[in-house]
Amino acid sequence: MRIKKNKVLKDFIDMEQMELNYYSEDHVTPHEEAYQWHLSNPHTDMAVEDGGKIVAFSDIIPLKLSVYERILAGNFNDKYLTAEDMMKTETLKKGDVVNLLLSCIVVREEYRKTEALKLLLNHHLDYYRELIRNGVRIDWVLTSNVTEGGERFSERMGFERVGRTSHGSTLFHIRFSELDQRVMSMKSRLEELLLRNERNLLDREFCRDRCRIEQLLSDDFIEYGQSGTVCHKKDTVGALHDGKDRSIEISGFEVKSLGTHTAMVHYTAHELEACSEQNFDAASLRTSIWRFEEDEWRLLFHQATQWKNRGERCIEY
Repeated sequence: MRIKKNKVLKDFIDMEQMELNYYSEDHVTPHEEAYQWHLSNPHTDMAVEDGGKIVAFSDIIPLKLSVYERILAGNFNDKYLTAEDMMKTETLKKGDVVNLLLSCIVVREEYRKTEALKLLLNHHLDYYRELIRNGVRIDWVLTSNVTEGGERFSERMGFERVGRTSHGSTLFHIRFSELDQRVMSMKSRLEELLLRNERNLLDREFCRDRCRIEQLLSDDFIEYGQSGTVCHKKDTVGALHDGKDRSIEISGFEVKSLGTHTAMVHYTAHELEACSEQNFDAASLRTSIWRFEEDEWRLLFHQATQWKNRGERCIEY
């Protein structure tokens, strides 16, 4: 996945069709006008592509003050925005004040457990961060939600509910500085899911249920242990199910997408053990490869490597 650099009219036709999968025509700007937005302000729309197909996009628009106030008052449907309603960002100078409208965020269903949303939002806000570094002040970000899913997203991102509009949407707003911090620190749904899965496989209570372990491991799972042993699914399921009680923490968790249906994670596992009369922190560096199979993420490969500078032992699955 990557940010699509150059967009043409056909891309806006495709994005309009994506949007119509989730919203009625009453709330979707026609692609002809959205394309004019782009020509007027090329950085107000961003899109993520995968294999030449747009899989996510967003519109975050700098509005003229009078238009912003009309939308905030609840009597102007942003479907009817035109390029004339927007401030041209290339004319902004130090000391200018801008308010933004988050007009829409659309992510294809099959990409909602990937890094697409995080990539999209960070890249989009990067543009406005650069304006701020050049002395432009961005105060508020306003959004108008027409679905329950949109409202949940706004609430999750810290937006404050403002009220209902005359055309049936719900207004939320947030200070740009607060949204910026939340986006920079946000974990993608994929990152949250895989972190939870890794923690479960290190949790003794979870591993008492053999079926739950088997569900998380791919049938062709393979593990390279720190001792040089190679284990397959049956061996690892048995070892986890019969393992001892342990107190393990994960730090430095990172996810890297290897494609639409595959992801690699890196982290450090720490275990506090009692050894004779002293306690020491045993640590291992971990790498896992997860693959999306039959609507679930399953572990395909795992490797544990002893971190020799942190202790004499390490934890394997």
